[in-house]
Amino acid sequence: MRLVGDQRGASEVVGAILVFGLLVMLLSIIQLQAVPNANAGVEYEHSQTAQGDLDRLDESIDRTVETGNSEGVGVQLGTQYPTRLVTFNPPPPEGSLRTENRGEIQIDNASASGPAGVIFNGGERDFYHSHSLVYEADYNEYDNAARRVREVGIGYDEFRDGTVVRTQPFIDGATIELVTFNRSFEAQSSGSELIEPTDVSGPATTVPVNNAAPNESIRIEVPTSLDNETWSEALKGELVENGGHVESFSVNNTTDRLVVHLEPGITYDLRMADIGFGEADSEEPLYMVPSPGSEGPASVDVGREGSVSVEVRDKYNNPVGGVDLTAEFIDGSGTPIDGNGVLKTGEQSGNRVNVSTNASGVATVTYEAPSSFDSELVRFSPTRNNSTLNPTAAQVLTGFAGDQSVVMRGAAGVPDEGTVTLRVQNLGEQREVLGVELNSAKEVTATEVASRSGLSGTLGGIVDDLGDLAGILSGGEIDFGLVGTDVSKVSYTPGNITTITVDNGSDDPATYDEFVAPQGAGPSFVTGGELQSLGVGEVADLKLGLGDSYEVGGGKVFVAEITVYYTGGQSETYQVQFAGAGS
Repeated sequence: MRLVGDQRGASEVVGAILVFGLLVMLLSIIQLQAVPNANAGVEYEHSQTAQGDLDRLDESIDRTVETGNSEGVGVQLGTQYPTRLVTFNPPPPEGSLRTENRGEIQIDNASASGPAGVIFNGGERDFYHSHSLVYEADYNEYDNAARRVREVGIGYDEFRDGTVVRTQPFIDGATIELVTFNRSFEAQSSGSELIEPTDVSGPATTVPVNNAAPNESIRIEVPTSLDNETWSEALKGELVENGGHVESFSVNNTTDRLVVHLEPGITYDLRMADIGFGEADSEEPLYMVPSPGSEGPASVDVGREGSVSVEVRDKYNNPVGGVDLTAEFIDGSGTPIDGNGVLKTGEQSGNRVNVSTNASGVATVTYEAPSSFDSELVRFSPTRNNSTLNPTAAQVLTGFAGDQSVVMRGAAGVPDEGTVTLRVQNLGEQREVLGVELNSAKEVTATEVASRSGLSGTLGGIVDDLGDLAGILSGGEIDFGLVGTDVSKVSYTPGNITTITVDNGSDDPATYDEFVAPQGAGPSFVTGGELQSLGVGEVADLKLGLGDSYEVGGGKVFVAEITVYYTGGQSETYQVQFAGAGS
């Protein structure tokens, strides 16, 4: 009799195979559908994070352009997928931030007054090279991530579906801002990188420019990858017919360049800067500006210390630090000479010293002024023989007129007391009386003045007429030439000035009577800087005592010319008349 085998174990094996097959199928579905969908979500979230990081990077670039101070920003260039126990992830997506070579910027028919006229003199300028700054991520699943681009004239997000979201263009009313990335750079990672903008040329200096040729527009040409339609939308509000200053524009699709023509007769504020990332050398210096921040030469008080400065700038009109210079005295022909003053920098002093520009591009030497009023030239030259930077001479004045004014509000002379009072008002910065000089004092007769000027023949009439003509009685200056030219009879000249009092209304006016006679040219007497200061806008009486008293009468009048020297390099010459009480 044959026995049939037990088949119960076979069914369990079949069941296990079926379960395993189902698991494999389920894992396949998860791998092919669920994992990609999950990874697409990771990539989308990273895209949003990266856009926020790039926004902060744009802000950091703008601050660097504005202030020159760099600030690193962490940018999450790429991302990592979460670890999965059974399923597999593709390689983590990497993102790249890089510069792409674009071409030259051209500026034509722009003219700048002042130092920037070295660059903008009406000709074509095309030595500004530019790159675009581009960010994009290599995602595995997310298809509509934005490609972030910052060109020299505009920034935008470009999506794969063709949508472009742009920022403000480089023209905003009468302000033009051109920021270049003139250095190669690339950062690529599936993680985060610290990106630090560096001011290769900055902070941006504002330069007013106008059209050089009359009735012709300034032309600006920049490289671009955007089409004419996108630029039309960007520049719509800047068109002349819409209240802006853009006359016309067009994009050359063959050369990928935007050409803009600006309305003539408008003063534009041009700002330019060049930005790098990480370690980057500064832009090469191009020219120097003597006495930066001042319209005129530097001025130093007699016998005191002041400073003489130049500012070194590059082709973007921005300061360049760390430039080594030599400062020396020269004559009018450019020959080095021994100066009347002394130049100083640190431990160096003499007729020639070395100096370097600071972070603001300014090189400053101390000038020890002589004890007389003087004018000297200080030439700053690059120490490198192969430098393309041209030497520049800065003028320094000792005790000459500066650009702030002290005006006379009234004048009077008292002959029997031998005093002169000048009522002055200080319209500039606070200053002191540094020195005084009696240039001339002449006596003329009423008859002589009347016979030559057609005025009345009495002394009282002359005084009245002089007051009417020159406003002396109401605070003006007399016409010194009226009574001082070709006068034949000069019978008396008052003595030197012996005292000076500054009365600014305080309880104890300061008087100085120990004048020091300086050597060489300059005022007759120097006060030593011990008088009360004239405050800003303050009215004060300068009372001058003369060495002699005298009488006025019998048809005589005295006219004096006096120069007062103030601190800050300010001097003013005043004319005043003396007349007796009975006149």
